[in-house]
Amino acid sequence: MGNPTSDSDLYNDHLGNLDVLPGINPHWVNSNSTLQNWRVTQLAGYPSTKTGYSLLWNSGIPNWMTQQEPEITVGRSLFTGYDIDNPLMKRSWSTILRGVAPVIGGHKAVDMGVILSNEPHWFSEQGHWTQNYGEMNAISSYTLEKFRQWLNDKYSGSIASLNENWSTQFSHFDAIQFSIPIDPATRGTPVWYDWCRFNMDRVVSWFSFLQGELHAVDSSIDTSIKIMPDLFTENNRSHGIDLEALTNLTTMIGDDAKTRKRDLRSTEPEHWEEHYAYFWEELAVSYDFMESVSPGKIHVNSEAHFLSSSWWRELSVSPAYVRNTYWLATILGMDASMSWFWARDPDGSPEQRLEGDLEFFDPAMAGAFAASVNMQPQVANELAQTMFDLNAYSEEVMALRNQRRPVRLFYSETSAINKTAHMTDQFEIYESLFFEGFPVGYATQNIIENQDSSNWDVVVVYKTPFVTDAEFAALQAYLNTGGTVILDSTASLSKNEYGQNRASSLVAGQGTLHVMGVSAQVDEIKQQVLSSLTNSASGVLLTESNGLSHKGCVWRVVPKAEGGYLMTVINLGKNTAQLQVSMTDQTQLKAVDLLTGTQLGSEFELVSEGVLLLELVSL
Repeated sequence: MGNPTSDSDLYNDHLGNLDVLPGINPHWVNSNSTLQNWRVTQLAGYPSTKTGYSLLWNSGIPNWMTQQEPEITVGRSLFTGYDIDNPLMKRSWSTILRGVAPVIGGHKAVDMGVILSNEPHWFSEQGHWTQNYGEMNAISSYTLEKFRQWLNDKYSGSIASLNENWSTQFSHFDAIQFSIPIDPATRGTPVWYDWCRFNMDRVVSWFSFLQGELHAVDSSIDTSIKIMPDLFTENNRSHGIDLEALTNLTTMIGDDAKTRKRDLRSTEPEHWEEHYAYFWEELAVSYDFMESVSPGKIHVNSEAHFLSSSWWRELSVSPAYVRNTYWLATILGMDASMSWFWARDPDGSPEQRLEGDLEFFDPAMAGAFAASVNMQPQVANELAQTMFDLNAYSEEVMALRNQRRPVRLFYSETSAINKTAHMTDQFEIYESLFFEGFPVGYATQNIIENQDSSNWDVVVVYKTPFVTDAEFAALQAYLNTGGTVILDSTASLSKNEYGQNRASSLVAGQGTLHVMGVSAQVDEIKQQVLSSLTNSASGVLLTESNGLSHKGCVWRVVPKAEGGYLMTVINLGKNTAQLQVSMTDQTQLKAVDLLTGTQLGSEFELVSEGVLLLELVSL
């Protein structure tokens, strides 16, 4: 912090030889809507020698904006200190982005793209912790007007239809009044759905605008958004983040996914501790989703929270944990990452922010160690060694990663908005399939309509009662063209976005439809899924015994062109696993550890948090 990236004691090939351009922010524009020329000159003179990224920093605005537009901070959020619907902000960002695009285009320090926002969210429900930081405590007249127009379009201009749905008596759309924060007790009602869906749509519109202003000048500039994946994997949906739409929008996938041990606020063991060594759900679920939405895009975690996070830090982090988490993230799709955070000055002492009273805004930083767990020698060394190994075997790793995703879990934002625990429910079926030797994927209306359905064997619908007519139609069209759908029960897909019963049900058409019974358990659905796989079986089996009822080893396997197989095994379980490799046709296999050259045979063990990269050959 505050040390130039030209300082070779801090920025070198061992510590992450990255660069970052000065943070681009609203202070760069003058009150007469012109760009401050010295900012452009500063960028133009910045050395183009190191790979890095640029960040649009949205927290602060100049005083003249507040004087010119009194409403400009109404509806602000934690890291976006202004109303994204305010026309002054749009004019100002247009001036900035169109002015800097000619300078940063092609610059080495944007090889990893322009990050359009740091951890954006607009939580808008009563009682949420973000209210204490002034997030969405009201909405501006601009947002209200935009919401009215959105509702007019949604209800095809019929105020009578809206009134019937909302149980209101508005005379026309311009008369609609709406207060934020919204009562979370309204979740599952039309009012809740309409607000949450609109909140997502306006955020997508905002980021489309920002990217569009850059690309209007230079379409080659890559973009991402540092999205917090827990906004997807947790149950809340009042935050305005549509992960699918934003992942589709930007040219790169961006996030700051975390793994962790027990939350510092937990006074007793968490549920995952019964089976696993650490909490991996957020990383795995979000990465499998984003990679399903935008396969092939570069995936950058610009603030990797695998080593420490806001509510977990531990000085005794083991090298095994370091390797396990980064290996898992890479197998799941991560191409590059920057670990949070390195807090050392060039002389080796803790940086100034971590000395003295620690009275600054970010509680994650204020409560951190005097240095950082990243600075522990064994942690820094293991991270470096893991990256060396991943790059040394990059072709093998990419072959394991870029596999077809034969099983697609149907994801509906409609059910996620309406249900109080939709993502908790979805994890039940995801977890049951995660350890079966193939990458789990997702299907949405957009994926079904725009991606090649030969990329999967089956779509699984699980505890998803609320879907729009368009989502339902996409599933039916997939069946009509020969697809396979497994429906957990007739309760799924039975309602529209407003909770109204759907008259029609899925029919097989030219495809195959399996409707499970209402009392079907997860294991029964899983077995039906596995029996529906047609083009995905490698013939290789990995049998695991770890003393628990849950599998803990994630594994992937691919055939080698010259014969034999590549396999990686990642033990997420809390116990050592006894493993055996074999073939379904009874052919015997033996394993060789590619990282050490050790002959393992057909039976071997893998300690908790262990990682293997194997070559399998016939005996």
